[in-house]
Amino acid sequence: MSQRSIKKRVKFWLGPKVIKGLLVWAGTFSRQVTLGVEHIRPFEESGEPFIYSMWHCDVTLATWVLRGRGLKGLVSDSEDGELAAKTIESMGNGVIRGSSSKGGAKALLEAIKWCKSGGHALITPDGPRGPAQVAQSGAVNLAAKTGLPLMPLYIEGTKQRIFEKSWDRHLFPKAFSTLVVGYGAPLYVPNPINVEEVEIWTNQLETAMSQTKKQVQTYLNQLKENP
Repeated sequence: MSQRSIKKRVKFWLGPKVIKGLLVWAGTFSRQVTLGVEHIRPFEESGEPFIYSMWHCDVTLATWVLRGRGLKGLVSDSEDGELAAKTIESMGNGVIRGSSSKGGAKALLEAIKWCKSGGHALITPDGPRGPAQVAQSGAVNLAAKTGLPLMPLYIEGTKQRIFEKSWDRHLFPKAFSTLVVGYGAPLYVPNPINVEEVEIWTNQLETAMSQTKKQVQTYLNQLKENP
């Protein structure tokens, strides 16, 4: 076995454990505030499935906030995706592997099957390669084919690490923070839907997600001004 293979095995075995440990530490010693409860509560009470739609920068934060919900997230087939997948699974959720560049069609079919069976899904419309916070059509296509609404979600904390060199400026929580979890109004995409309509709905989704982010950041600014 080559040295590279050994390093890769260690990375995929140890990495998720370290990330999970840091997440549990930061999350346990932080408080959480939820905005847009009126959007998420009806689904929580009825148990009706839907699709979480969030920016890629929030994947790690969501791994903690949405832990143990039994949902499945679409995760790329890259090495970074492998780390994310193992961490997500260790926190009580599942994954569907694939991306626009590798295994995308198969992943979409698996996601459709999962959603139609009554499962909740999570998708990052700007993943796995960006541009950051620019929605691609995958989320809208999934919503159209399953009949499930897209639920905009954005998470940010008063204390967090921002990975400036990552393409998505990825967020990682710090302990003794306030995590602000924001939900936007669900979007119901019609079916059938043509190419032009997909573009229109994708733009609407991006706008809704940007508005949800703005609401969260406005609340965060208020917290910082009046701690």
